[in-house]
Formats: sequence, structure tokens, C-alpha cells
Amino acid sequence: MEGECKAYIGERTPMAIYGNNHFLLQQLRNEARENKTIGPVVMVVGAMDTGKSSLCTILCNYAVRMDEQPIFVDLDIGQNSIAIPGVLAAVHIERPIDVEDGFGNSQPLVQFFGDVSPHKNPKLYLEQIRNLYNAVRKKMDLDSNVAASGMIINTCGWVDGDGYQYLLEAIEIFSPTVVYVLDHERLCSSLTDDVKSGNVKIVKLPKSGGVVSRDMQARKKFRKNQLKEYFYGVAHDLCPRSVQLQMQSVSFYKIVPAYQAPSSTLPVGMSVEQSTNNEPQKVNAHLDMRHLIIAVSYAKKPEDLVQTNIAGFLHITEVNFEKQKISALSPNFDPPGDLILLSNIKYIEVD
Repeated sequence: MEGECKAYIGERTPMAIYGNNHFLLQQLRNEARENKTIGPVVMVVGAMDTGKSSLCTILCNYAVRMDEQPIFVDLDIGQNSIAIPGVLAAVHIERPIDVEDGFGNSQPLVQFFGDVSPHKNPKLYLEQIRNLYNAVRKKMDLDSNVAASGMIINTCGWVDGDGYQYLLEAIEIFSPTVVYVLDHERLCSSLTDDVKSGNVKIVKLPKSGGVVSRDMQARKKFRKNQLKEYFYGVAHDLCPRSVQLQMQSVSFYKIVPAYQAPSSTLPVGMSVEQSTNNEPQKVNAHLDMRHLIIAVSYAKKPEDLVQTNIAGFLHITEVNFEKQKISALSPNFDPPGDLILLSNIKYIEVD
């Protein structure tokens, strides 16, 4: 380490407990490889600032050093550690996660949400969890070694009220082998009572004494740094370039809950079922798009925008109606398609 550092030696550390749980998971991986089944699916849950992401990193790195190749899944759209804020993502871990470089040049699977809080569109959040799960399972079906290595899943820190219900839904979708609850006795008890599957083990683990609580400003700064690193690199050694989007050549969409007509407007005797789908709605270019983070989809048609993963992100810097052009910052690629998803996330490059 360089620079001034106030290092200390912790008297109480949970690392021995984390290590013991890793060896239990490794036994399950060995059994899965022998039986040609799916390895352990681990979900880490807890309130904000309990060290969930750090524990996931530790478990991933321990597994890789045992020649495993687990898939790391991050369902935290507010502080996503794989991609940028506003998405759900999964990445195949083939080497230890670097302290500075993170996942390096890995190509993650990214499902678009477009905001930093699930309550902005709960149905979309749960649908994207299912879409990400299906994509990860396809990856496992193609590689028996990845399948035996299993999954390690990080979750968001909203564990009260509706957030708890989203957590239960995520557990039902992924059917984890074990749920590690970090430093939250009440949450552990509630999950033990409410998770109906008898195959899911709920295990309470202590958090590290080095975990630091962050206020809202610190979280906003972290998200801004994530966006900056996406375009400029962790060491600010990347040089993004400006791309020009012709307004007549691209189509902008926002994902909104399917419209439900009031029953009073329907003909007498006619009823309609409540739709649970999220539909992409076309949006005309407007000046408020300046500074928005937008997602370039691999989808070939609008109706596939929700299910299809994301190719990458652009940052709109200028909207010019006179020239019918939109200038956007791109990290290193030309948009592979003409279907663009708008987020609610803005990034203004002011230090």
C-alpha cells in the first residue's frame, strides 16, 4: 500500500467462520461434480453496510483458488459491483477478483432496470431477476464445470417491508442451497419461518468489524464513481470517444408497466385480466435526455427489450434537434443495434 495508511489489527474477525463455510461449500461442489449436478447456490442477505459484497468476493476468490469457476450474481441495483447502478448482472469468475481492477475484461450478463431502487417498478425488478436466472442456468447447462462450481448471489440491503417480499421472491426464483444472513437476527428468524422449501438452509454469520456505514451522500458518490470508472477506467487510463446517433436511425424506449384500462371504460359485461408484464414504450427524443445514461440492447425487436441482455452503456452529452443528432460518450464500442433503453440515472461530469 502506498500513501498514509492507518492500519490496525482486529482482535475479533469472522474470517475463520467464513473459511469454514467455504470448505463446506467446496465439499458440495465436489459432490456435485461426481453426481453431475448443480453445485451450491449461495445467497448472501442482510441490511445495508453489513459486508455482503465483501463476503461474496471472499467466497468467489476462495472458490477460484480451488480451481472452481462459480458464477457471481449481483441483484443490488443501487450499488451493483459488477456493472453500473440500475442493472442486475452476473459474471463467470475464472480468476481471483482484483482489488483494483475488479472483474477485468470479463463479459457480464446484464439485465436492465434503469433506476437505483426496486420500488420504482417492482414487477420489472422481479421479472429481471427471473430473466437473469434463466440466462445463468443456460450458461451452466453449457459447461458442467461451471455448473458444479455453483452460484454466489449478492442482494440489496432493503430487507424491510416490500424489500423483504422481494427477497423472498428472489429466494424462490434461485432456490439457493444456503442463505447467509449477515448480522441480522430478526431477518434470520423471519426467513427461517417464511422460506417454505425445506432444502434451503438459513445460516446467520457475523459481519466483519471493518465494515463502515455509509450515509446517502456516500452512496451517491459511490454510484457516480462507478459510472466514471465505466467510461474512464479504474485508473482513469481509458479514453472514451464521442459517437453520433441519428435521431431517425435509433429508437428510444422506456420500460413501463403494461397499461390497464379502467373497467368503467370497457363495454358492459366485458372484463380484462390484470397484466403483470412490463412493456417497452417508445419515447421521442427530448432535451431532458442530456446527461442520461442509456443502454444499448442486443434485442432485434421492441417486444424483446425486457428479456434481452445489454451490450453496453452510453452517456448522452448533447441533444441537437437542428442537426437531428444526439452526441453520446462511448467507452469503446459502436452501438450494435438501434434499440436504446432510457434510464432514470443522470451522470454529470463535475468533480
